[in-house]
Amino acid sequence: NSSGNKGNEQGTWEDAHDNSSSYYHGGNPDKESKGCFPYDTLIDTPYGKVKIGELQKGQLVMSYADGKLVPRVITRKRVRGNAQIVRAEFDTGNTLRAASHHSFLTQSGWKKLADIRPGDQIVRASADSLIVKSLTLQGVEPVFNIYTAGEHNFIADGFVAHNFTEFRALRTVLHRIFLDPIVKPEVVFG
Repeated sequence: NSSGNKGNEQGTWEDAHDNSSSYYHGGNPDKESKGCFPYDTLIDTPYGKVKIGELQKGQLVMSYADGKLVPRVITRKRVRGNAQIVRAEFDTGNTLRAASHHSFLTQSGWKKLADIRPGDQIVRASADSLIVKSLTLQGVEPVFNIYTAGEHNFIADGFVAHNFTEFRALRTVLHRIFLDPIVKPEVVFG
């Protein structure tokens, strides 16, 4: 790709790593969108799968805890602006779409999507993992993120995603102390 307008194009994973971080964030290096998901990403809830764009603070989603799924309340929802979307395809044909900055549980711990390579394994809600076959860039889309109580993770398109990427351990502790106790479940899907 030599057009210079990388933020609105699709491309290869190698293209992305050869260019600045602005490639991931709609071509605007001053406004990084951090880790997020497109509107239609399906999030596991106790009531079935719901698009992340439709979820609200106070609703319950499923979190991954020691190999089991447990319901946890959404303590915050963020609309993060536009971001370059990365599509991971797995050896099974399953796919996952997210901004490059979002963290996922892999067989070797939490990793940003930008640091995952073909051959790596991302953990699914079912406690197994799938092998990444390829990573490709897609267009720029509006993105959303949710924060949850407890384990501070949720299930996005079947994969275990963390709330935080930067300062993950510190932010998790602070949320557990100050925010988790005050947000209570309030909405039932229907």
